[in-house]
Amino acid sequence: MRLSKESLKTLENLADGTRLMLRGDMAHGFEIRYDPETSRRRDKTCRSLPKMKRAGWIEFVTPPLNHHRYYSVKLTSTGTEILNIHKENPMH
Repeated sequence: MRLSKESLKTLENLADGTRLMLRGDMAHGFEIRYDPETSRRRDKTCRSLPKMKRAGWIEFVTPPLNHHRYYSVKLTSTGTEILNIHKENPMH
């Protein structure tokens, strides 16, 4: 999978502690965001999460039990390596 700007930003956000959720069937993902003015959630769709899961860059924190619920994801060692390589050589 080619590393797009969106995917790179998603990996960086995940490494920085941003909470990302992926549905159990791996068809839809989103980033949890809060509006600082209203303190309400303003989730942002993250289309690259299913592709990143298939590529092995992220994994579920806990195994999904229901295909219709959302579960937190975390970086794998491969995802961390990809992120580090790109930080060392941005043109790669």
